[in-house]
Amino acid sequence: MSTAISKRRGKGYSWRILEETAMGSRETSGFTIDDLDTKDLKSASSEYERVFIIIRDSLEKHCESLSLDSREDRLQCTQVISDTLRARMVLK
Repeated sequence: MSTAISKRRGKGYSWRILEETAMGSRETSGFTIDDLDTKDLKSASSEYERVFIIIRDSLEKHCESLSLDSREDRLQCTQVISDTLRARMVLK
């Protein structure tokens, strides 16, 4: 069994994979630069990048003044993400 954990840090993300093996636990970590903080939709090289950019742009446009400390604001951000994905035909 393995668990992947990642955290965005500007131009890339730190990642860590925790695995349980027959020999015990193993942890592998690193940093991957993907430029998704600034990459435009035309430059997306995968479906993952396309969805990331669509959500990023939508949140910047519609949720900039909201706080994730507020449940109501978190729900509004979730609504914006879901509506955007549906409108962009990512969700059917």
